[in-house]
Amino acid sequence: MYSVRVEQTFSAAHKLVGYDGPCGRWHGHNYKVVVVASSTELHDEGQEFGMVIDLTVLKGLLKQVIDPLDHRTLLSEWQERELKDKKASYVPLLIPRTTSEHLARYVWLKLKHLLSERNSKVERLRVEVWESEKSYGAFEENIQENV
Repeated sequence: MYSVRVEQTFSAAHKLVGYDGPCGRWHGHNYKVVVVASSTELHDEGQEFGMVIDLTVLKGLLKQVIDPLDHRTLLSEWQERELKDKKASYVPLLIPRTTSEHLARYVWLKLKHLLSERNSKVERLRVEVWESEKSYGAFEENIQENV
């Protein structure tokens, strides 16, 4: 299987609701998001000839997904219900908890949608969301039903 890899960064604040420890308080991360797109076949014609996907295109798609999260406060579906200050720079995400694993799946779903709109050859997608240099959560799955 062929693979290509891109990464982008963003900064955001969050807290883990119901967590008994430091991560249960508001804190921030300089997140790094790594995306690996894989396919058993390369494009056989056009601009992407010999590629899984044009790296510039993949970087642009990832940027579309994470730019709205940059320098924001990330909220789980439970936290959004409790908010009273609607003028603040919150981003409500329809995820159970703002863990790196759930954020990775959130990015994966957004990328899957964007890739399906452009009839991509990408068959499998892996997303890693790094909270620090030593820890990350990931989500990986086939994005095409017949793979």
